[in-house]
Amino acid sequence: MVQLLYDVPLFQGIISDLFPGTNWPNPDYGVLLEALRENCKLRNLQATDWFIKKIIQVYEMMIVRHGFMIVGDPMGGKTMAYKVLADSLTDLQKAGYPHQKQNVFPDRGTVYDYYFVKQANGSWNNWLELSNKKAVIPKDAKVSEITIETDDTARQIFFLNTFVPHEVPLLFVGPTGTGKSAITNNFLVNLPKEKYLPININFSARTSAGMTQDIIMGKLDRRRKGVYGPPPGKKCVVFVDDLNMPAKEKYGAQPPIELLRQWIDHKHWYDLKDTSKLELLDLLFVSAMGPPGGGRNDICGRFVRHTNIICIDSFDDNTMTKIFTSIVDWHFAKGFEATFQRLGKIVVLATMQVYKSAVEKFLPTPSKSHYVFNLRDFARVIGGVLLVPSTHMTEGDKLIRLWIHEVYRVFYDRLIDDTDREMFFGLIKETTKQQFKLEMDRLVGHLVPTGQKLKDDHIRNLFFGDYMVPDSADKIYDEVSDFKELTAQIESYV
Repeated sequence: MVQLLYDVPLFQGIISDLFPGTNWPNPDYGVLLEALRENCKLRNLQATDWFIKKIIQVYEMMIVRHGFMIVGDPMGGKTMAYKVLADSLTDLQKAGYPHQKQNVFPDRGTVYDYYFVKQANGSWNNWLELSNKKAVIPKDAKVSEITIETDDTARQIFFLNTFVPHEVPLLFVGPTGTGKSAITNNFLVNLPKEKYLPININFSARTSAGMTQDIIMGKLDRRRKGVYGPPPGKKCVVFVDDLNMPAKEKYGAQPPIELLRQWIDHKHWYDLKDTSKLELLDLLFVSAMGPPGGGRNDICGRFVRHTNIICIDSFDDNTMTKIFTSIVDWHFAKGFEATFQRLGKIVVLATMQVYKSAVEKFLPTPSKSHYVFNLRDFARVIGGVLLVPSTHMTEGDKLIRLWIHEVYRVFYDRLIDDTDREMFFGLIKETTKQQFKLEMDRLVGHLVPTGQKLKDDHIRNLFFGDYMVPDSADKIYDEVSDFKELTAQIESYV
């Protein structure tokens, strides 16, 4: 504090030298000061000149900075200063003072749910407001190609729109199924073709440096001797998916990544035949990868330092519900009875319950290393439920049986011991009762021999497939009810 007393006159002198003969304007904080004193009373705080001055300093800093830190000793009033300021600005906003509205953060959500718009006094907008168009799923769209806009997708598109035109290398990191690859690929496909040439590379554990160089060089033009790049006037965007998949060699390096680092560091490679220098022009880098583990490796910090890393978290329940409910609503609007709209929403909730239970209960171990479930498994269940067309889906019970079949194919078929299978069977019985308000015994009672109780083995006789009419032009995915016919059909294939 003593040091600051000496600094203030120094800065005043500097400003006087920069703007000689100019009087300092005194801002009019009359209305704000009244609100500050009133809110100090409400919080039983003393509105001393020193405390009010500190709040005004916080306010002035907030006007010119997107983020800052209040530093001071314990009991110095840091927390109360910004809380009194927030309450006062809220009161002024309600009282109709629009000039006080600037930069006030919304009451709901976190800082990650909004972006700041630098127009006029500035405002905080929801990420979805970046998109001016209302998302409409085409009737003939493929389920695997549908993208539902959420705050998460809007954030990723924002960073792509920001970094790619400015030629800044970008690395998305996040768990499987969060849309890193799909959204980036969709972005690259929609770039102006007269300006950009995308190159997509999927790394695997067996990808080598030579393969990587051959793929990229095969898409570039020879501009002159020893110089390669996209056609003149274009930029080539190299998108590397699963960046950290290549296996490490003896000394811990990943050759494909080291090759990419050489390009980003030095802008050249060497010819694999005669070792002549190959200069690389107008290439941009975008990549995506999952967190290390499960076959994915840590990557070299000397490479990572070149990229802006954007981390993508797993979707929360609300986001997953929005995504898959939008898809099932779109599907069941195509000629299905109205009751299927309601059942479709329940299918999403039931799948979420099974998915979260599977992640919690069926954990990977050395002998069960494949017990790894992610959002793609959730999507596979929903995709399977949507395979039966409206012409062959006329009763709600059949839809529920289809759902049971799909969760068994996606989750149950991965289980390797009877204990886990019995646990999953109990999970499905419980979920069916909780979500659909039906007993599973009634839904699949036709699979249980007379005099027996429903067991896990009976569910194995529940079949849906598109293989019963081999000569048909349209392969209809439907329930198989005649087991003799099924046996004969499968034997005919063999």
